[in-house]
Amino acid sequence: MRPYNTEIISVGTEILLGHITNTDARDVSEMLSRIGINVKYHTVVGDNPERLRACVEIAKSRADIIITTGGLGPTCDDLTKQILAESFGLKLIRDENELRWLHDYISNKRNFTPNNLSQAMLPEGCTVFHNQWGTAPGCAFQAEGVRVILLPGPPYECLPMFRACAVPYLKKLTGETLVSRQIRVFGMGESAVEALFRGEMEQMSNPTLATYAKEGEVMLRVTAKA
Repeated sequence: MRPYNTEIISVGTEILLGHITNTDARDVSEMLSRIGINVKYHTVVGDNPERLRACVEIAKSRADIIITTGGLGPTCDDLTKQILAESFGLKLIRDENELRWLHDYISNKRNFTPNNLSQAMLPEGCTVFHNQWGTAPGCAFQAEGVRVILLPGPPYECLPMFRACAVPYLKKLTGETLVSRQIRVFGMGESAVEALFRGEMEQMSNPTLATYAKEGEVMLRVTAKA
């Protein structure tokens, strides 16, 4: 199996302003590690089309898999689908099944407004991830040698959609997994622990060994891939 390197692009000005914590990237990274897919970069960008487009171009140059979170809603600043489709030369096509479901779902709760139509517009040829936890569908597609996954931003939608839809999609790419164990060390500082284990840390490649300073303790993390 070839190694796959991933970049997660989290879209939302509210993250940059510190109004919310970016738990999406943390949760997606954790689940990717369980199926043996490496996360190389986390990127956060505001709701700005030019900056998002620039981030996508950078990600295309260094990642095999791009996963975006956020920006799939019905408002004018939700531009993730449009920018990703443009960046990979794809058209946005209305998905009639998603449109019917959206219309029925939203009409039962409130008025269906014209901007809700945008949520049913998806990149041509994509695999649709139906949103059982909200309104905006996610999707996956492959273009220019890169696999792209688009997920909604709200954590109560992002995490279950990734688990139910994206993980089965990605599992086809790899038969590997990552496993980590933590060894907690008390009574020593990080520099002393690192000095004690430096020889092992420099020689080990699988598993790897790394130190992390915590409040009142030092954590040694041992990670193996197979």
